[in-house]
Amino acid sequence: MRAIASHRAVLGSLDIPESTEEDPLHGVHQLAERVANNDPPAVRVLRQAATEIGELAAMLVYMYNPRTLILGGPLSDLRDDLLSGVRAVVYQRALPLATRNLTITTTRRGAASAVHGAVALATGDVFSERGIARLLFD
Repeated sequence: MRAIASHRAVLGSLDIPESTEEDPLHGVHQLAERVANNDPPAVRVLRQAATEIGELAAMLVYMYNPRTLILGGPLSDLRDDLLSGVRAVVYQRALPLATRNLTITTTRRGAASAVHGAVALATGDVFSERGIARLLFD
């Protein structure tokens, strides 16, 4: 299965190197610059990625009915361009009842958001009633 909406897939389709020795986020910076300059191939590829992400997000909204959907990863730095495409698809595909109070946004934690989330989940598990019982009795 080939990734079609990851930052690597987007950068690869535009032949933008992901990183350089001087800039580990070179690709994202180049993509942001090209999108800001309305480069047609970059805008097209980003819109396609937003559509694909929106399709998946719509399925998640339909199944789980969350109040908030937070997008993370390197493409989330392209906040306005990415969010508008994702929101359009989610609001078109998901049921109005599920989207009435739905907030779709990007993370404010930047590249480390996955680590912060993992630590929060692990901490919640370890210090839960079951987690404490496992620590004490296992």
